[in-house]
Amino acid sequence: MKQAGVQGVGIGSSIDSPGEAALMIFTIRGVPQHPIPAVIDGLRTRVRESSRFRAGSVGAEVQRACKLPPAKASTKTAAIKSATASPTTKR
Repeated sequence: MKQAGVQGVGIGSSIDSPGEAALMIFTIRGVPQHPIPAVIDGLRTRVRESSRFRAGSVGAEVQRACKLPPAKASTKTAAIKSATASPTTKR
């Protein structure tokens, strides 16, 4: 939807019929927009106001990449690695 005040769309569940899909329309809080119809092309709509989306930001800090904690090596993982690292052949 290319409309002033609309920053994104998605699919979610309908408020009045939770088993059915609804078009989620994310608007920017405080920015005026045209009225959004309750149904668009036979699909219910849900409007969600929020602050402006910012890609890659978490609160005040900007997130540059995915962060995962270091993997903990277990004895099972070590055994699998050693078994696959040097295959033995039977004679």
